[in-house]
Formats: sequence, C-alpha cells, structure tokens
Amino acid sequence: MNTHPFIDIFFKGKIWNLYFFSLIIMDDLECRAIEQLLFTTSHPSNSLNFCVIVFHPQFAVTFRHPPHHNFVKNEIVKVWNVLNRMEYETTVFEISTECDFIVLKIISGTFPHSPRLNGSLYRGQVYFQVGVNGVREPFWKTGVISEKTMSFAVGTSLGSPGDSGSGVFDQNGNFIGISTAKQTFIFANGNFALCELADFQPYTKITDAIVIIHAAKLTAINCSRSGRQFRRLQC
Repeated sequence: MNTHPFIDIFFKGKIWNLYFFSLIIMDDLECRAIEQLLFTTSHPSNSLNFCVIVFHPQFAVTFRHPPHHNFVKNEIVKVWNVLNRMEYETTVFEISTECDFIVLKIISGTFPHSPRLNGSLYRGQVYFQVGVNGVREPFWKTGVISEKTMSFAVGTSLGSPGDSGSGVFDQNGNFIGISTAKQTFIFANGNFALCELADFQPYTKITDAIVIIHAAKLTAINCSRSGRQFRRLQC
C-alpha cells in the first residue's frame, strides 16, 4: 500500500501537517495574510481563474504556458485580487520560457501586501501551496520537497489542473516558489528526469523563488533577505 510521509489536518483555523511524527503548522493569521497575495489575470466574472502571486511590493509572478504564452515584454496586463476584486495594472517585466514563468511589475504605486523572502527550498522541507479554485476562492495544499535541482523542485502534493501559478510558502510564511503545473521541462544537469515526472506522475513542480527574484533584477537589500547572498541560477 502506498503511503505519504505527511497528513494534512485543518483544525481550529490552522493548517496542520504531520510529517515524520513532527507537527508543523501555519497559523490562521499567516494563512489569511498570504491569501491577500492572490491575484488572477482573468476577470472576476470569468469562469476560469489564472493565478498570479505577489512576491514583492512591486512584483508578481505567474506561469508562462497557455493562456499566457502570447504575453510579450512591456505589454500591459490587468490583474484582479481574489479576495476584494480590486484591479491593478501591471506590465510584463520578464519572461522565462525555459522556467515557465512571467514576472509582472505594477505600473503605479505598490501592491498592498507582500510576503517575507527569508526562506529557502530544500529536500525534505514541508511546504504550503495556495492557489485559486473553480469558484474563485483560495485553495490550500501541502506537501514535502522530494527532489531538488538548482532551480526546480518536485513536491509530493498532488498536481491538478488550475495549480499553475500557485504560491509556495514555508511554515513561517516565506515565499519560496510557484507551482508550474504540467509543463514538461528537460534538464541538462542529469540529476533527474523531471519531464518524465510531468508526464506520468501527478506531483507538483515548483520553480525556486531565487530564480524568480533574479528575473525581477532584485537584490538581497531590496528583498529584505537578511543579507543572504543569492546564487545566480539558470534553468
């Protein structure tokens, strides 16, 4: 019988994760704060929701594959907050075809909320993933990082349609990456065949936040990473 090394429990406004007999939680206030980072490129009246996650006061990130594959740099893209439906105008700041993400920059002012960026992505880590479900409400999953390359990871939460662009956070609420759904990737480093996982196993593929932060041309100072030195990573 197949078993997972974790069990998710939703109890008294908290997400609890039992992992190797350790209790890992994210409290209610942290969950509600993270949900304020959720946006979509689709209008609130649309039956489909294409997720965007804010990771910096001026920047957000989403997936690059369809229906976002026709976006071009400097194009104006409207995004809508999932909770209050407020509209913001952004421009396409950077596109990574190889890593399957698009960085958006707000045109005027800043986003009202942004996450901490003091976390890191590593094997054996418990993570919390938040996206948008079919009725335009925040939807949570959790899992464990089972594989890791320089710029990507594979998590044990089961991937499903609509996961693209979901934000991935550690137990302290630090932004550590985004889910990039079922797009197939091929790596030159030979660590493991992620393209095979994408084709045959419904695991979650996660793009490391460090790659996204570099694409936004941000530094450790304006990202408040407590002096942590970034490594420039390539897909």
